[in-house]
Amino acid sequence: MITNLELRVAINRRLNLPLSEGEWRFLDTQGFLTELRCGRLALDALVEKIRQMRAAFGAQSPQRDKNGLPPDERCQALAQVIAQRILESTVAFREKHLGGRLLRENELEAWLQQQAQRDGEPSWIAEFIVRGLDDPQPVGSFRSLRPILLESPVTGPAIPVRVGGVLDDLRQLSEFAAEEYGINPAEACRTILTGLPPRITAITVQPHFKRIPAASRFHIVIDPAVTPMELARAYRDARRKYLKARVRKLSRKHLQLAAFMSARPAGEKGIDAMRAWNRTFNRWRYTHVSNFLRDAAMARRRLLFPGGLDYSGGGEK
Repeated sequence: MITNLELRVAINRRLNLPLSEGEWRFLDTQGFLTELRCGRLALDALVEKIRQMRAAFGAQSPQRDKNGLPPDERCQALAQVIAQRILESTVAFREKHLGGRLLRENELEAWLQQQAQRDGEPSWIAEFIVRGLDDPQPVGSFRSLRPILLESPVTGPAIPVRVGGVLDDLRQLSEFAAEEYGINPAEACRTILTGLPPRITAITVQPHFKRIPAASRFHIVIDPAVTPMELARAYRDARRKYLKARVRKLSRKHLQLAAFMSARPAGEKGIDAMRAWNRTFNRWRYTHVSNFLRDAAMARRRLLFPGGLDYSGGGEK
C-alpha cells in the first residue's frame, strides 16, 4: 500500500510548487486521497483539481529547509545520484539483454512478460526441517514451498523467475542495489531497466498492528538529514491518522489494578477480587464492589486501547 509520503511526492512531481500542509489536509479531509487510493480518481485528475483550487484561492509558498530547498527536492537530487551509480554498475546487463539501451516506462510490462516466457518455467524453493543430523538416517519434514520472485517495477504482483534466467539476474542486481542504497527492490529494478531515478522518501511511517492494540507499533525509517522538527511532524500526522482520541496516561494505581485483575481466576466474584485487592494494596482500598469493578474495566480498556487505536487506516497486521 502506497504511503502518505510516497503519494505526496508523486503529486509534488506534477506541480510547480509542492503541496502546503494546509492543502494536504484539505485533500485528506475532503476524501480525495481515499478516492485516489481506491482507484475512483486518477492522479492527473487530482493534480488538476489542485491547480484549479490554487487558481481560485491562491497557492501558499511551501515550507523550506535551511538550504532554501523544499524537503522533496533533496530526495529528488539524492535519487538522481543513486540512479547514476546503479546505471554505472549494471551496464553489462543492459548491453547483454537490452542491446545497451534503456526501456521506456510504458515498455516495461511487455518486456518483463516476454522475458519470463523466454526464461521458461519458474523455479521454486523447498524448505525442510531436518532433525537428528548425527543419526544414520536423519528425519526430515517438509515446511514450505515458495517461488523465487522478482519485485515488479510496474503495478502488480511480484514475478516468479527461473534460476539462471535473465529475470533471475535482474532480481539479484535489484536486490543488491536495494540493499546498497536503502531503496525498494522494485524501484531498483525500474532504474536498471529505464534509467529513471528511484522514488525515495525522507520519512516512512508504517503501522504494524497486533491482536492486542497496545502492542502495535509505528516503524519509522528516516533519512539522517531529516530534522527533528520534520520527524516530529511526520509522527504527529501518523498519530492523527490512527488514534481517534488523546492518549491519557494511567496512574500507578490503575496500572496496578489492570495487572492485578488479569491474574485473578476466571469466574471469581467481584467481592472476592476486591477483598484480595484491599489486602494487597491497602492504601488504595475500595469499599464498593461496583466502583472497584468499574475502575478495573476502565483501567484495562485504557491500557489495551491507547487513544482508541484505529485499525481501519490500513497497515500490516
